[in-house]
Amino acid sequence: MADHIPDPNLPLPPNESRGGQTIAIVITFAILALTAVIFRGITRFIILKNYGWDDFFIGFAMLCAIATGVCQCQQVRYGSGKHVQYVTEFETMMSLKYLFFSIHFYNTGLCATKIGILILYRRVFIYRSMSILSACVMVLVVCYWVSAIVSGILMCIPVDAFWNTGIQLQPKKPLYFGNAGINIGTDFTVLLLPIPYIWRLQVSQRQKITLAVVMSLGTFTCLMSILRLHGLITLYDSADPTWEQPATAYWSSIELNMGVICACLPTLKPLIVKISPRLLGTERPSVSGYTGRSVDSRFAKTPIDRMPARPNSFTMLHLGRDTQSQGTASVDDREEPGYNYFVPRR
Repeated sequence: MADHIPDPNLPLPPNESRGGQTIAIVITFAILALTAVIFRGITRFIILKNYGWDDFFIGFAMLCAIATGVCQCQQVRYGSGKHVQYVTEFETMMSLKYLFFSIHFYNTGLCATKIGILILYRRVFIYRSMSILSACVMVLVVCYWVSAIVSGILMCIPVDAFWNTGIQLQPKKPLYFGNAGINIGTDFTVLLLPIPYIWRLQVSQRQKITLAVVMSLGTFTCLMSILRLHGLITLYDSADPTWEQPATAYWSSIELNMGVICACLPTLKPLIVKISPRLLGTERPSVSGYTGRSVDSRFAKTPIDRMPARPNSFTMLHLGRDTQSQGTASVDDREEPGYNYFVPRR
């Protein structure tokens, strides 16, 4: 960031702006995230015909990401990215208005994304301990969201004090940095939560590694959170805040959209297998369609076409709950939470 700080001893060019960079980044990542959400919708609503609350939370998060991006582009319209001495008082007021709303859309979108991911964990990893841990993290995420929204509003009484430069505000630095720090902490918590459970899945080593790699892509979201915090520090201490503000805006947009993308990727295997079965090296399960607690040798020689099956369904391969099956693999065809993301039946 230091390379972009203008030299105070030199005249600043009036037409210089970083707004175009912000708009390009915001639109690019919004398109990528929206594409991932559309593919997720095709997978869950059309191919699997089985969807859950996690899909609705991710869809809502995408709407928040779009709203955040619209606000950020409007900030560019009103001077974000220009040098502060060339930004009028009216432009400053309008830019701060859009900033106010973008902050709340951003925090709400992050909360919805994390809840969607945690619900996904509960559907994939059928463990009582995962259910308890994910529920606890959900409570933590919701508490963070409530505190971020309430503190963001109560910081400005009346509310228009946020964009009215004539009204004295409470210091923003502790609030912004505190919220950013908690957000980073919840990011890493959600990222690391499923790691111990991936290696306990009764799937091939290749599938475990693939799933681990897909879920580890959330590391990029954590990195974006850290870069956003760095941008906040630079912005707060800058003598040219409108010039520095785009960095915080586009890191926020990248973080939110990457979170949506990472939440969608683990659900896309049925779509990929349907388009190109060999791409992921998917093989037909030896036993398919049987509903039961575990894979029993009694059914090993039963012809597949004689087993009960439902059209357009996917075999669910999961681990039993800790207190019931002691980690025994089971194959199930029921359309209920926990259906398989890894072993589609063809």
